[in-house]
Amino acid sequence: MKKVIAILICLLLLAPMISVSAGASDIEIEDEYYGIMFARWDTMKVDGEVVGTDGQALQYLYSIGGLLETKANTITVRGWMFCDVEIEGFGYVINDGTPVMKSEFTVEAEQAVYDQAKKNNVDYATRYEITIDVSDLKGVNRIRYLVKLEGMLYQMTVENSFTFTFEFHQEGTEIEPTPTPDTSSESADPVFFRFNDEELVEEFFMYATNNNHVSSLLYDEEKNCCLIKAFGGDDPNIVLPFYQISLDDMLGCSREISADVYKTIVIIGKFKYDSVFLDDKKVSGTFYYSTDEFQDWQEVRNEKYFYEKTDDIQFIKLCLAGKRYWKGQVYDCRFDFFEKADNDTEYELYAVCFFKDDAEAANWIETYKSNGDAAFPTPAPTPTPKATDNPSETGKPEEPTETASDEGKATSKPSSEDKQSSGKSGCGGMVTVLPAVPVILAAALIMTKKKTRGEND
Repeated sequence: MKKVIAILICLLLLAPMISVSAGASDIEIEDEYYGIMFARWDTMKVDGEVVGTDGQALQYLYSIGGLLETKANTITVRGWMFCDVEIEGFGYVINDGTPVMKSEFTVEAEQAVYDQAKKNNVDYATRYEITIDVSDLKGVNRIRYLVKLEGMLYQMTVENSFTFTFEFHQEGTEIEPTPTPDTSSESADPVFFRFNDEELVEEFFMYATNNNHVSSLLYDEEKNCCLIKAFGGDDPNIVLPFYQISLDDMLGCSREISADVYKTIVIIGKFKYDSVFLDDKKVSGTFYYSTDEFQDWQEVRNEKYFYEKTDDIQFIKLCLAGKRYWKGQVYDCRFDFFEKADNDTEYELYAVCFFKDDAEAANWIETYKSNGDAAFPTPAPTPTPKATDNPSETGKPEEPTETASDEGKATSKPSSEDKQSSGKSGCGGMVTVLPAVPVILAAALIMTKKKTRGEND
């Protein structure tokens, strides 16, 4: 009987670890193909008529912010693909419905497509032309395009690693109001990631990988900031791993950030303005954001900004209120501190801050301009140990903790509260898995013990 109970315990506790397919259709769609696959999207048609510029459908989608709003009976997308395995078919899925795959979506390709495949040392290439009947759709619906490879369905990606998906609003039909998230229990106090400490810089950027053109990213004790050194070129950038650090509750800066609560981001930086370009072009950058609902970086989720022509502190204020894709938990973001640089550069990153709205962010920036680092929350002082009748029980008293001066100078070592240690939310889905391990082991021991006893009997 104990053996049966132990097996049941194992099965019950292993159940959360077993992956299940996403979506109402119970058909699993993989997010990424790890072989060689490249797709091009040439054309979008509405009721048979090309919209945008033929051959530049993706650029058209960027220009409309990823939302096609029109009265339509059919939508057609056309392009081509090459791959290192046989391409078995194309299809689509609307929202979380059942995927639709049809043989007529695959079209014979011209020789130029096969030539592209040959240049990339792959043997398979074809064209696709996918037409969807949208006449019965109402409101806003999400359309994703799919490809079948080796018996499995994958989300298609096209040039620039764009996940082939967009939203369609049937013009003349009502848009169902988006439910307002209940944020009453969530703190609306600003969130500050302040890079004035070596440990915080190391912890925060521990999970920041694929930093384009960056040669070093270290704490600068003299400048009291994170100093980023980068080579010249297109899109020098760093990853801001908000999601990754939220999973690691061993970090002092670990916490989840809600896009439903925080609508404005402020980035404080500094660099020599004339060092970026060889001429007098305006210096600009971009900020790619993602959330748990939209997890990849795309041009439709990219905010562009321009810097002031100064060598002094720069304030980048990004207002994301009203953005359709800014909702849910904030995931990893990409900070392109320059869109392009002609020379090798140094960028001083002082802080990344989250505010509940644009007005609060603007007021805080003015406070910072007037008071400097005193605008940041001051760490709580360390309590003074109480006197005791028997000093030997407490040992040597601790040294007093340094605090920020009245002039607003930064402390050399912020306390754990200054590192945003409050409000930690743990390790996401791992929380339900890890506690199961000891119980599984215990169940295994029950079975082992039962077996041993039986042999001894």
